[in-house]
Amino acid sequence: MPKKNGFEVVKSHPYHIGTSHIPLILLTARASLESRLEGLRRGADAYLTKPFSPQELALRIEKLIEVRRLLQQRYQNGLPYRRG
Repeated sequence: MPKKNGFEVVKSHPYHIGTSHIPLILLTARASLESRLEGLRRGADAYLTKPFSPQELALRIEKLIEVRRLLQQRYQNGLPYRRG
């Protein structure tokens, strides 16, 4: 990204009302445990390192969307969120 790195985007993401509901997946070459923890600490929903598996990326996207839909349904129906 030309002006911000992934950590900066993740850190500012929750404050933008138009995009705060969208899950963020960091796809990066920074593979150290310290970098992974920092990305998750700042708010990433998932952290994948290069080289990555397209199947893993697709499954993570599918599961993140599934959880968001469940939360949306539960809140619309006034029910507390319970997984499983």
